Amino acid sequence: MRAGERQGAPLLDIRDLKTHFFTDDGVVRAVDGVSLSIGRRETVGVVGESGCGKSVMAFSIMRLVQSPPGRLAGGEILFYRNSGPIDLARLDPKGAEMRGIRGNEISMIFQEPMTSLSPVHTVGDQIGEAIALHQGVRRREARERAVEALRRVRLPRPERQVDAYPHELSGGMRQRAMIAMSLACGPSLLIADEPTTALDVTVQAQILGLMRRLQAEGEMSILLITHDLGVIASVADRVAVMYLGKVVESADTRTLFRDPRHPYTQGLLRSIPRVGRRERLTPIEGSVPDPFEVPSGCRFAPRCPHAMARCGEEPRLTEVVPGHRVSCWLEEGRETADGRQGGGTRRPGAFGGVET
Repeated sequence: MRAGERQGAPLLDIRDLKTHFFTDDGVVRAVDGVSLSIGRRETVGVVGESGCGKSVMAFSIMRLVQSPPGRLAGGEILFYRNSGPIDLARLDPKGAEMRGIRGNEISMIFQEPMTSLSPVHTVGDQIGEAIALHQGVRRREARERAVEALRRVRLPRPERQVDAYPHELSGGMRQRAMIAMSLACGPSLLIADEPTTALDVTVQAQILGLMRRLQAEGEMSILLITHDLGVIASVADRVAVMYLGKVVESADTRTLFRDPRHPYTQGLLRSIPRVGRRERLTPIEGSVPDPFEVPSGCRFAPRCPHAMARCGEEPRLTEVVPGHRVSCWLEEGRETADGRQGGGTRRPGAFGGVET
């Protein structure tokens, strides 16, 4: 689905989600008021530096945050099923209803398949277990479906690989097996947490192409979590940029790459190497603050080249043009020549965008 095609209720609607970790050293607000929606058959990318809260948000949706020390401290996670919406944040993480959703209606590709797959069980047994649990089929049929799932992700010789252990497969093959397991029950939503990490460029392209093909074949939505803006540009319909637990900018992918508004987004885009680019890459100055000592006001202000006195107040995520939201005081009062808010001439130092 391309931007602008969504109709009706979203598949997933996250509203002011807060996931905090309570430790002896203090409280880490890993996700601190995130709102995000995912439409049916849509791919939404979430990007940001390590520690921004991307993966914690994903684990919160799946209700896999370890407690203690983690806890959903507020907000809603509305999942729209055929029978109506259900707030995942209110379900018991270990209860029958959440276990029936997890791995069946919502599934997840974890960041590192070698640590996510059991080393003492075959790939087929692990896929078959999920199928048997959620589909209620016998062992033989579960095995047949596991072979078909491996064939669907184009794993070579699936009839043989179904009996292989994870350590017997290459990185790309393990990732395909992980995708096969995630899709075996036909989920409505696939959460992909850094699905191409540690894979070489060729295998990365194959995995991304595979995900696009499998989505096109069904009715699946994808939440793609990554630090790689190149991956986002190639597969996402919309993108949300996170920094220190908050979404600081969101827009359709083409708009965000061509007209980034938040200084953090601009900094991320300036750091992308491009073929034929002669100028040196410009890194974002400074480093991500200590999570126990989050700056008051705008969290990016200590690293922002445009910081001003008002940045001591926390900006709200505001729609500057239809579908484009930014959390930055620089956007306030900015108007185009025809009088509408947003657009207009760029402020000094703004990034000129990249081709998608």
